[in-house]
Amino acid sequence: MCIGFVSKNEVSYVNDVQGASPPPINLAQVSKFIYYNTPIPSSSNASGIASASLLNDLITIYPNPASDNVVVNIGNASVSSVVLTDITGKNRMSSADGNITLNNTGALFNVSSLSKGIYLLEINVDNLIVTKKLVVN
Repeated sequence: MCIGFVSKNEVSYVNDVQGASPPPINLAQVSKFIYYNTPIPSSSNASGIASASLLNDLITIYPNPASDNVVVNIGNASVSSVVLTDITGKNRMSSADGNITLNNTGALFNVSSLSKGIYLLEINVDNLIVTKKLVVN
């Protein structure tokens, strides 16, 4: 039995027990079926964000901890909704009720009316939901 290894520039083989190698492979034909260094995304969407993990790294919240205005920066992705919940899961603010303003780079809201504590910010971007922690002091 032979095992073939295909790289972008060459084809090499691990010889079988008798030392015979299979005939060479035409890479032009193989490359139709093998895509080199192409990630397999867990989901696909219009802005090209492959996963919630990648999106999580792109989202910034500042200041954090906060006492008044908070900015959520998402870059050039499209924000569908933002919900702020307390640690018990109770909704405290959302873009749906108008307390959080969405714009073309993210969201803006004021936390001065909230009690001090830890809150969770659920951000829906291109049908991917990312949860970030926000500390209010």
